[in-house]
Amino acid sequence: MKTYNQQQIEAQVREVIANASKDLVASVENRILCELTAQVIELLNAKQNSGAEGKQISHKAGDIVLAHFDCGKNHNEVRLETVSLEEYKAGDYYNEHYQPIGVIVMEQDILPDGNEARFISLVNMSCKTPDDGTIENETLRFGGYYDEDGNGTGRHIDGLTAWGEDKMNGQTFAEQSTDETASGLFGWLPSDRENFRGDESTTSKGNYFYNDNENYLPSPYLKDGSFNPLFGLGRETHKSFLSDLDGKANTKAILKMVDGDNWLTASRLKNNAIVGNYPAAMACNRYSTNGTSVDDIGMWYLPAIGELAFLMVNFAKIQASLRYLQSLNKSLAVPLGENYSYWSSSEYSQDNAYYLGSGSGLLDDGYKNNYLLVRAFCLLPRI
Repeated sequence: MKTYNQQQIEAQVREVIANASKDLVASVENRILCELTAQVIELLNAKQNSGAEGKQISHKAGDIVLAHFDCGKNHNEVRLETVSLEEYKAGDYYNEHYQPIGVIVMEQDILPDGNEARFISLVNMSCKTPDDGTIENETLRFGGYYDEDGNGTGRHIDGLTAWGEDKMNGQTFAEQSTDETASGLFGWLPSDRENFRGDESTTSKGNYFYNDNENYLPSPYLKDGSFNPLFGLGRETHKSFLSDLDGKANTKAILKMVDGDNWLTASRLKNNAIVGNYPAAMACNRYSTNGTSVDDIGMWYLPAIGELAFLMVNFAKIQASLRYLQSLNKSLAVPLGENYSYWSSSEYSQDNAYYLGSGSGLLDDGYKNNYLLVRAFCLLPRI
């Protein structure tokens, strides 16, 4: 479906004005031109999209999320758009009207009950520069592990959806003759990375596993790209940790445990694991970009372990976009670590939280005082 962008319409508007009166071009202020251009774009795109009411837009993993400044960066009107990496390379997007702010990890409506698309930050989260993130591999603690005396006595976080043996114990699927349920608390995901083993199950055709251990974790996707019903499914008495897909709610629950509110405006965050301090979630919450901030705070979040699973299976697609953006500007984006661990917002116990190991696709739990990398996620509004 054809749409109209800023440059195309602005050129046409200028041509119309020029033909009407040569002297008028010099007298028309840029803001008036921008407002007129925006109105023309809205009318033309509405005409193109007429009759398509209710149609869902699909955002594919690896697509680049752009903040589009309708009238250039000097004006406040910003809307979010997505383009594929190929479209970004071929189009005129590297200019003042467009700013890349993320890469799609999880497309819209892949889940059976529907869902908003998720995209990942272009940079790592930082306690040193929490508002902007960092292109450095700065590692953060999950937090809330030590008491004031330095003893490892954490605290359960009320409201998290993946903690404890009595709620979610990491039940996964594995190939064990006719029984594909394994009781492990960890497992390995398949991935689209080169030379990464994601073998098709011999007993469940169309389901893919990392074939290196008895704890195979199913891909969120079937072979045809549709949702895999085994993903996130556990036994009757326990859900799988993969079914935790609400990192935004998890982050809100974690932040309720933070002592005080000075961290909201502090120039740096404390990167310690004292109970009452949660650096990974705090850094995600402080991070903001054009087009994603509400009073500059609160739209980005620490992803749940199920959301990180989508990151792993789409690793190569996401990495390709990050690498290309980095090639344009080294301060714009940093690729994912090929062999690093990333925190999730999913709690396993009062002392442990789940993480993703990007080198092998391992999903496991670790002490909350460990130093791991952090990438923020954001929900993409339905556009």
